[in-house]
Amino acid sequence: MLSTHTPPGEYLTGSQATVTELTRILGGEEKAFTLTGNNGFTYPINVNAKVLGEHIAKDPGRSPYLPLLPELLEYPQEAWLGFYRHKRSGEIALRVRMLKLIKVGEEVHPLLFVANARRGQLEAWTMIPIKDIKQINKRRRGRLIATSEEGE
Repeated sequence: MLSTHTPPGEYLTGSQATVTELTRILGGEEKAFTLTGNNGFTYPINVNAKVLGEHIAKDPGRSPYLPLLPELLEYPQEAWLGFYRHKRSGEIALRVRMLKLIKVGEEVHPLLFVANARRGQLEAWTMIPIKDIKQINKRRRGRLIATSEEGE
């Protein structure tokens, strides 16, 4: 069931359409979210529609999941903090990976959101729909900093 789900939004072509839709979803060009860790520490997450939209536009298969972004950021089920090496560039970054299974109608959408640490805050980097539920365990790396059952 999970590998054949129907995305909740439209497929967008081009970065301008993706940025425009993300600006609409966020209610502006930028929006700040706060992740509260299990220990009470808060992690500010800045989402810039232009930066995230242009990145997501490189893979149009991700754009239909944009409507689920606020729920994923406001109520992640898991958040993992760790250092990761970029496969192509070799650059090492401190990242937070947020996971959530979101039910839309009868379908469940596993989603991954990634933010990079930059200038004392977390900046949105990408959002990826996970096509196979078995792949979620591969995304659980680093230190588990937040868990939540809200929104299940």
